[in-house]
Amino acid sequence: MIRDEGIEEGKTKGKSEIIIRQILKKFKKVPQEYIYRIKCLSDETLECIATDIFDMESVEDLKKYF
Repeated sequence: MIRDEGIEEGKTKGKSEIIIRQILKKFKKVPQEYIYRIKCLSDETLECIATDIFDMESVEDLKKYF
């Protein structure tokens, strides 16, 4: 049980790191607060951001996920 939780936590952390890199590449400047908040999001929310990133026009579009 604990091992499975650790694996899931690792997957979520990996997703958040990739999404942060994508957002930084797309918008160049991202408030540090946004980066911190992204690291705290659920797996489901991270997946939504990963899908929606192509439709985002500004970094402020991330606010709806917090």
